[in-house]
This record gives sequence, C-alpha cells and structure tokens, in this order.
Amino acid sequence: MKVFEQGIRASRAIENKPVRRLQFPIFVMGLFHYQMACADAIWRMFIEPKALRNGANSLYQQACSVRPHDSGRIGSKPGFRLMHDLIHQCAYARMLDCWRVEVARRDPTIQSLSNFAAQKPSWDAIVDLSYCLATKYLDSSDAADVEVQNNSLILGQLVHYLELCHAMKHGDIGRVEQSFMQWVFVFKSVGKHKYAMHIIKMVNDMNYVYLDRLA
Repeated sequence: MKVFEQGIRASRAIENKPVRRLQFPIFVMGLFHYQMACADAIWRMFIEPKALRNGANSLYQQACSVRPHDSGRIGSKPGFRLMHDLIHQCAYARMLDCWRVEVARRDPTIQSLSNFAAQKPSWDAIVDLSYCLATKYLDSSDAADVEVQNNSLILGQLVHYLELCHAMKHGDIGRVEQSFMQWVFVFKSVGKHKYAMHIIKMVNDMNYVYLDRLA
C-alpha cells in the first residue's frame, strides 16, 4: 500500500493543485489483505523452510495429514484459502490435544475429552482450565523440552491468527488494532518488510499525528 501511495503521487507530481496531486487522501491497507499477509507469514515461518518439515509434530506434517492430496501445494504455494483453512484445522486439533493432555494430567482416570465432557464440569472449572492452558501451552519458549518449545510457538502463532479472524468477523476493530505490532515482528522475521513498515507508519499516524476525529 505504501508503494502504491508513493507511486500514484509521484505520477501526479507535475500537477499544479494539491487536489490534482492527490495530497488530500489517506491511503490505508485493506484488512483482508492484512489477513492474507498473516496467513502467508505463517507459511513462510513454519512450512516453507524444508528443515522444519521432517519432525512428526511439525506444522507441515500435520497439514499434510489433514489434506493428504494437497501436500504438493502445501509445500510450494498453497494460496490463501487453503492456508486459511489449514491454520484453523491445525489450530483446533492442537488446542484439543492440549485439553486432552492437561485434563489427563489433572485426573488420570479421564481417558478422553468425551469422558471429561460426560462429567459435566462447571463453567468456573472450564475457565480455570482455559487460563492454565493459555499460560502453559502457548509461547513456552523457556520450556525444558525442545519439542514443547517448538509446538508451543507454533500453536501460539496459530492462535494469534484465529484471534485476528474472530475480531475481523465480529467487527472488533480494537482487537484488530492490538494485533498490529505483534504481526509487525512476524513480518520482519519472514521478510515482509513493506507490510511491517506501512503498519508501523499507520499506527504512529493514528496515535501521534492525526487529530482524534480523523484517527
């Protein structure tokens, strides 16, 4: 978007009036393209590097087990729709597995989530367990087990994407804005520097440059 903005204004720089030079509009990125960039960043981070594909718990292996007939596309150019669906499916499966492990750790007599549901746990117990899962199984970079570290980092990033999709679907623009800086670091790490640069400028303008009404 930033490149487009600079290009279109440069092409009209010879005009003699500000309105003809397009100095008045403020160009902003579309949130759908932002979502597409986030899905592509996850692919670049966890699937594109061939060294990360061999592990049994890798995102690539899980994605191929979900879509066995699309393994070639997953490893090369999956496209947004396929990647979007895979992120949701893999994230749900990993989250359910975390629930299964934690429930069994707390009560060894529970062999499956169906057994757990049959006990009809209270809402407070579910909320308490949810907080425990979020703190224990997401972004646990300091875990002693390397496999736990890697899987927690993968799940943490997938959950960030799910949160963005949920916020966009329900029109929660505040939560969308809160996601910007977290994804800036991801974009920088996978080489999507133009997206990172434009988001930083947009956040800075909204918070420190524009009047409140304009922001």
